[in-house]
Amino acid sequence: RGRATPTARQLREVGVSADSLREVTAVEFLRAMDGARGEDSYDVLVLALVGGGVQAMLHGLGRVWQDRAERPVVVTGYVGVVYEKL
Repeated sequence: RGRATPTARQLREVGVSADSLREVTAVEFLRAMDGARGEDSYDVLVLALVGGGVQAMLHGLGRVWQDRAERPVVVTGYVGVVYEKL
């Protein structure tokens, strides 16, 4: 669990719901994106990561998608530090 990973409580508080949630490593994520084709492909991918994570993922995605004619739109952003009462 990364220090920037939102908790279940934080997700609930901002109204985020999903059918399922799971944490993956960068390699697992890139493998999933490489395997997402046809009906399983994505139209938009949002990368909201801390530090150099965005750049690292963009390089990785560029590599795994290098031979694809069509790719999803990738929206990036840097997520800063969030302070809250504990």
